[in-house]
Amino acid sequence: MFKLLIERHERFLRVIGSVFRIMGWFMISAVAIESVLLWLLASVEGEFASPMFLLVSSGVIAKLPMSLLFLAVAQFIKCLLDDDYYPSWTLRYGPQLLIIYGAILLGYYISDKVITRSILSFEMTWDSVYLELPGLVSLLARLLIVISLAEFLRRIRPILTQSRSSTQTQ
Repeated sequence: MFKLLIERHERFLRVIGSVFRIMGWFMISAVAIESVLLWLLASVEGEFASPMFLLVSSGVIAKLPMSLLFLAVAQFIKCLLDDDYYPSWTLRYGPQLLIIYGAILLGYYISDKVITRSILSFEMTWDSVYLELPGLVSLLARLLIVISLAEFLRRIRPILTQSRSSTQTQ
């Protein structure tokens, strides 16, 4: 039944896989270009240790795991479509990459709040806590999605290899 569903939507899956592959490589190249431009800007102005430089550079670095996630989704689709395809390292280590991405999201959120508070000399009051609540809820939702995707990938990979080996022996 699963194989029939894949065969019915093979063309759509191939298009989506190509789109994810293009988006992943585009994001990797964008991160590389942003990093070089950021480094050049900081070297001209001599502000490598400024809080704003650290905040912007951590935002650039936070995009890298998302691009690897796009490449992993493209490889997962290719693994579904081609029976003889051996998954590369982004798919094999997908759950670990997703957990690292969740840690980077959390670290970026914390560093963003700490650096912003240090730049603005912001005091903690109940009003400021209420203002931070939507951002915190959004962060928690993203973390839950990332962790559930990691768990899904960890559990589906053995099922795929088992079904692939059973179809090859028949």
